Amino acid sequence: MTSLGAVTVFRDESTAEIYYFSAPLVAKLSDLRLTEGSGFALYGIEETQGLEMLPESNFALDRHYRQQGFGWTS
Repeated sequence: MTSLGAVTVFRDESTAEIYYFSAPLVAKLSDLRLTEGSGFALYGIEETQGLEMLPESNFALDRHYRQQGFGWTS
């Protein structure tokens, strides 16, 4: 597992520290089961640029791709 860093998020009157990590997927896709949240999906690098996401999620994706040596930028 690799740390992608942390961001401090300010929303309304609250503050949260969010930590991001990346890890290789070692399970078969058919074995994945959602146990919390509203859903998940897998995207190719080209598809992620058009996704609407929170700024801190965009940060994590950008950091991940840069560490992997891809030229993707937010």
